[in-house]
Amino acid sequence: MKLTGILLSLCGVLALSGCQDFGAQPIFGLRGTPWKLQSFETVDGDVITDLNGRTYSITFPDDSTAAVRADCNSCSAVYETAGSFMEVTVQSCTEMYCGPESLDEQFIDGLNRTTSFRLLGNLLILRDDGNAVLNFTAQQN
Repeated sequence: MKLTGILLSLCGVLALSGCQDFGAQPIFGLRGTPWKLQSFETVDGDVITDLNGRTYSITFPDDSTAAVRADCNSCSAVYETAGSFMEVTVQSCTEMYCGPESLDEQFIDGLNRTTSFRLLGNLLILRDDGNAVLNFTAQQN
């Protein structure tokens, strides 16, 4: 009888604690969320976090297309996903010269090599088979 009372009390505490808000961040979906690049890791293991104040982003609408911002260039892409698999193909871009410090070509190359993705709250991580990584954060619409 005592054991039953303890178990019921424990269940009640667990049920109530599930109702509390512990500061959970909003959950962002892949589609419809603008994703801004924060850093990327090259195949050689170099981590680039200084993007020189330039914008690199991708947005996946509700279809199989993607809108890409690669510094001063705008690009269109197509993508497909299945589970954690992802393939991105950047199809066309404007061809503006963004300057010698631009990472536009490396960014586009990283997108084209993507083989998997992972969503963690407001983070999107794109990887290729060589462990290069693109790290994005969700931007509010």
